[in-house]
Order: sequence, then C-alpha cells, then structure tokens
Amino acid sequence: MKIPHLIISLFSVLFLVSCSTQDPKTEKNMNPIEIDKPNENMLQIQFDSFKKNLDSAALEKLNIDIATRVLRKPDAATWQTKFNVEFREYFERKVIELEWLYSIQLQDTIFFYLIRDGRDNNGKANRGVGAKMVLDNDNEISYFEELFVTKIIDRINLERIGREFLSAVQENKATDEFIEKSSASLEWPDGRLFYSVEKSEWRYVD
Repeated sequence: MKIPHLIISLFSVLFLVSCSTQDPKTEKNMNPIEIDKPNENMLQIQFDSFKKNLDSAALEKLNIDIATRVLRKPDAATWQTKFNVEFREYFERKVIELEWLYSIQLQDTIFFYLIRDGRDNNGKANRGVGAKMVLDNDNEISYFEELFVTKIIDRINLERIGREFLSAVQENKATDEFIEKSSASLEWPDGRLFYSVEKSEWRYVD
C-alpha cells in the first residue's frame, strides 16, 4: 500500500523532541513550568540511537500499533478484535491524528507524550496522552500503558503538561506524583476509570 506523504513525514520524526521547532511566539506565551524542560541533547542522542534499529516498515507498524491502542476503535470492534486484520486499514488512516511532542527512553522503557484528536461539541479539539511502552527484540510492543489523558484544553497547556510529564520522568520522579499534581487538567484517571493493560483501553472500575 502506498503510504501518503504526510504519514511518511510522521514516521520520519518519530520520537524527536519538538521543542526546537515550536513557534517562538508560542514559547513566549507558554505558562512557566515549575521544573526544567527535558534535556534536549540527551533526548536527541537517545532517540537517534533508537531510530537506527528501526527501518521504515518497523516505524510504520509501530505507529499503527500505537494508534490502535490510543485512538477510539471502530464501532464494530471490541477490545479483543481491534487488532485484527480487518481493522488494520482503519487505524492506518487514523495515524495522521497523532502528533508526537516529547519522548525519552530510560533503560528499556520509552516514555512519550502525544496529542490526539478529541471530541467536542464545538468542533475539532485535542487531548494529550502520556504513556510508556517496552519493545521486544523484534521491535514489537511487549508492554504498553497509558498513564493519563488530559481534558480538552488549549494548545499552550497541552504542551506545558507534556513538558512537565517528561521532566518528571527525566528526574526519576514517580509518575503517580505527577498525575496527582496535575489532576485538575486530566480527564483520566479520575477515580472511576483506570487503564487496563490487558484490554489496551480505559475501563470503569468494577
């Protein structure tokens, strides 16, 4: 299948920090954060090294696998069937809805933050997603967990939350501590929904 140019561009920048390409005007207007932003040089080195182990096909597959986990599944799919081949094309088309912002690899675990489409009565809106994953020797996802999903908020605050999240990870702070601190900006977890690693989606507490 011929991959649209826009999607290829997405693959080519997988796991690169976007801080250096942000609009200076946005940077000036961004709310100050209490902790330093991730060290850009360290992130660059780590993810340049990581990318060398993945060819374009592997990057394409990884993006689709992540989209299958973080985006809304088709109405006909269940958590057991959404990875089936009949829904693969659907998630291939939806990859374009993901925008990588920040990422860092600590030992075998890759922490990342992206923006995805959200649903809003007023039209297009976005949410932030903080997550972590581990890849096996074949670059397949062996573990994946969404840690939080933001509320539908403005772009400046979406970026701020992502920076604070990766800064906390870089400083080896507990992600639970970050989630509690940021709870006013987060949709999930909220005490009623938790992320099921088995089902790769947010579920109500039984």
